[in-house]
Amino acid sequence: MLFNSATSIPLFLPSGVVIPYPDIHGWLKAWLYELNPWVRITNSMFATELQYVPSYPFLTSKGDLTTNFHSGLKVTRNPEEFTVFNLPMNDTCATWADDFIQHPGGYLDNPIEIALCRYCPVAVGDEYYTPLNMSYENRWRDVWLIFASFGKPLLPSLPPLSY
Repeated sequence: MLFNSATSIPLFLPSGVVIPYPDIHGWLKAWLYELNPWVRITNSMFATELQYVPSYPFLTSKGDLTTNFHSGLKVTRNPEEFTVFNLPMNDTCATWADDFIQHPGGYLDNPIEIALCRYCPVAVGDEYYTPLNMSYENRWRDVWLIFASFGKPLLPSLPPLSY
């Protein structure tokens, strides 16, 4: 059976993936977004997939040994997927666009070029899913909320606790 049935598509639309969380209005954000189990499914899947946490120790840039690495999976794009823009003056891409990139994030593919700059708005996975109201720290909470939402209809079928 196909996963995208007629009943799952209306539940998936307000989950914050098709419509980003900041663009969801009014009661959809307050009620439907928070109560929709598809929100929890997509949040836990995206945050787990786009977060890079190695299970082995590695050296940091300062030479310290650590296993606590939470900066997200590095995003790499094909050359045709970049946003390309021209520079207004004979400057390098890095010097002209550095202030812009510091605020929203992302990276320049060719920082030393002086003609066509290639920009990607997402450098690591965190920069993609954080504006969508997703969090790697909440992934297990979301999984338990999924179990609770599917187990809630079974509560009336349980025998009463007292006689």
